[in-house]
Amino acid sequence: MSEPAKREKREELTNRALARGLEVVRILDRAGGCRIADLMRLTGLPKTTLRRLLAVLLDQRFVRRSMGDGRYRANVSWTSHPLQNGMADLSEFLDIACDVMRDFTARVQWPSDVLVRNGNHMQVIESTRSISPLFVAPGRLEAVVNMIRSAAGPAYLAYCPAKEREAILSGLRISGGGQPV
Repeated sequence: MSEPAKREKREELTNRALARGLEVVRILDRAGGCRIADLMRLTGLPKTTLRRLLAVLLDQRFVRRSMGDGRYRANVSWTSHPLQNGMADLSEFLDIACDVMRDFTARVQWPSDVLVRNGNHMQVIESTRSISPLFVAPGRLEAVVNMIRSAAGPAYLAYCPAKEREAILSGLRISGGGQPV
């Protein structure tokens, strides 16, 4: 094969790999989180190809693998997901938090969850329940948690700015006392 033909073939493969990687990120963004089996079904790609793509995407921090359920999730978004605002900051925070949570769970054995405010409720975005040796009811990532009837909600309300707290409490009164809206 001539040198220009080799170069053209390499560029074709590189572009195809990039296109496949971007498609995986788009699917993860839309789905919220997928296992490899889900990605195989949605993309039609073989498991080995997906593993290679995911390894690069993980290394470059375009995706992450959640401790809570082992699903892959996008760190970048093309949709208007409610948690999209500050996604880059959230991804950096989770990179650091996951290391701390993993060490903490290994040391004390008790699992930890990370929740963020999403409207007038809290939402679980990461968890170490799956790596804790203790039996704790498995939670699911992206679960909506009641702002008032949880530990995370009152803790958030206690430390958020007064104006934000009043807006949340007002929204909860209108929606029926703390049920997720």
